[in-house]
This record gives sequence, C-alpha cells and structure tokens, in this order.
Amino acid sequence: MDDLKLYCQDQLSSLLKVENVVKVFLKADLYNAAILREKCLVFISSNFKKVVLTKDWELMCKSEGDKMIEVTRFVGKYS
Repeated sequence: MDDLKLYCQDQLSSLLKVENVVKVFLKADLYNAAILREKCLVFISSNFKKVVLTKDWELMCKSEGDKMIEVTRFVGKYS
C-alpha cells in the first residue's frame, strides 16, 4: 500500500498548477502525504506571487490560518 501512496503522490505532484496547488496541499496534509505536501510547498514558494492571488489562497487564509502561517514561513525561509 505504501508503494501505491508514493506513486500517487508522484503523479499528483506532476499535475500541480497555480490554480490547484492550495487544494492539493490541504489534501496532502489531511492524508499525511508528506512527499506531495513538500512538493506543494516548493511549488507555492516558486510561484508565490501568483498563488496568493487565487481564491483558494484567500479561503485557506480564512479557514486554515495555521496552514497559511506554515506556508508563508516556508516561503520566507527559501526565498
């Protein structure tokens, strides 16, 4: 089962876009998909100026404050 989870994380990470990365990040966090979660953080960091303009980012800031803080700290550390 772990191999399947790793495969799925790899496949999903190849589909990351500005428009879906926040939702994927939240699902990766929910399902403890550490590799996918980390790839989302890297993607967000690389595309931060665009990601923060999305509706999903706004919704995450309103409902998932702890995750928003974590993401912005990650971005600050690596930018």
